Amino acid sequence: MECCGVFAEGVQALEALRHKLVDLVLLDLHMPTMSGVDFLRHLKRQGRGAAVPAVLMLTCDDSDRALEETLGWGADGFLIKGTGIEALAHGIESVLAGGAALSPQLTRRLIRRNFRPPPPGLSQHPSLTEREQEILDYLGRGLAYHQIAEQEKISVETVKTHARRIFAKLGIHSRAEAVAGCWRQGGSVRG
Repeated sequence: MECCGVFAEGVQALEALRHKLVDLVLLDLHMPTMSGVDFLRHLKRQGRGAAVPAVLMLTCDDSDRALEETLGWGADGFLIKGTGIEALAHGIESVLAGGAALSPQLTRRLIRRNFRPPPPGLSQHPSLTEREQEILDYLGRGLAYHQIAEQEKISVETVKTHARRIFAKLGIHSRAEAVAGCWRQGGSVRG
């Protein structure tokens, strides 16, 4: 891994990202002049039609609001500061591999607050093909791109292509938004 830049302020970071292609942004929630949520909104809007780096939140704020806002705007992970260097490295690797990262205490809280037995079947979106519905189902179960590729005996690039098409059809920017959208519509992922 190589650090491409360190910025204390969101506007400078956004400007730098317009000129430099990076794989991941490690982002704090509370920054001067621009919050992490505002930065995330601008980054996602700025990246329409172009590659958007993965975003891993690293913050002291473990509030439900912070978690929901950042994941809702497409953050790929949310780690609490002080979780340790190994957890941070694992989180970065997970996000870069197409997965997600969440501090264990937050995972438990989200499960307890949001889990309810889902109705059978995946929420159907009329523009998704049957194959895209299958890929969305895998994403909803938390599988990384390489795991889906192994399961379906297709390439990782093919999985990423399906995911990009799903995101475009649903007007979203991340796996987290796809899954959240399924749940908000009253659907679920098959278990």
